[in-house]
Amino acid sequence: MALLHLFKEIIPSSYLHILHCNHGVRTEANNDAVFVEKQAKLLQIPIHLRIHLGLEQLTSGFQAAAREWRRQEAKYLCKLLKLSFIVQGHHRGDQLETRLHRMLRGTHLSNLQGMHVKQGHWLRPLLVFSKIELRNYLLQHDKTWTEDSSNAENKYTRNFLRHKAIPKLQQVAGGALEQRLEELSKQSSALREHLQAERESLWSKVCIQEANYLKICNLKLIQLSDLVCWEILHHWLKMNNLNPNFERIQGLARQIKKSPSSPWCWEIGKGWQVRSKSGQLTLEHISTLQPK
Repeated sequence: MALLHLFKEIIPSSYLHILHCNHGVRTEANNDAVFVEKQAKLLQIPIHLRIHLGLEQLTSGFQAAAREWRRQEAKYLCKLLKLSFIVQGHHRGDQLETRLHRMLRGTHLSNLQGMHVKQGHWLRPLLVFSKIELRNYLLQHDKTWTEDSSNAENKYTRNFLRHKAIPKLQQVAGGALEQRLEELSKQSSALREHLQAERESLWSKVCIQEANYLKICNLKLIQLSDLVCWEILHHWLKMNNLNPNFERIQGLARQIKKSPSSPWCWEIGKGWQVRSKSGQLTLEHISTLQPK
């Protein structure tokens, strides 16, 4: 609600749209939808309600699936209505949780920045404000503060971090946990910029374009530092919609340095493998190699 009322103060209603996603899981979800509809009517802003009735059947991965569904609905609406931005209400506490969550998942050192204020069509203008500051803003303006009841359930990783882990870590860090992670984020961002610049400058020297195939020259790749080698391999695989974990990338790099000229195959996951032949890497789908 804080995001909605703040934007209403600076942008005419005719430029705004509200998207409300009902996951169909919580008993009070319908009441939340009614509340948002009333607010939209009061502020004279068009509202778009979306309901997903399949999420409640998931036994695992609910939050990730729900998040992806919301993102897809927002992107579709943005394109349909030819809107400029999708604005989200994440605050400083959400940023802290995101950074910790990425660390626990094993994210690469260069991807620990957390959420960006602006990223393509996505805007997150409230990242600099705390939850308490946003709540106080609403109360000072006689507005209603509402909160999803599922935020109190520790069965979700983010909620466990929020209620259990972060208070303890704050205590250990002497109240400076947020500052420490912010410093780490800046270092991570600098590393990401450096690796991207290195990859872009070396890409044409290491990669060979042949018809519809993009090959990598082993002998040139093994001359690079480990960090840059991993970056190039990860980007090459990501271009083919593959996102292997660091262990697989590191294993592949070791295999290349061990046998740059010998023929071999390395399974990369999701039915794909990397083949080394004549000192060059190619990517192939394992199913296409099976005899019919």
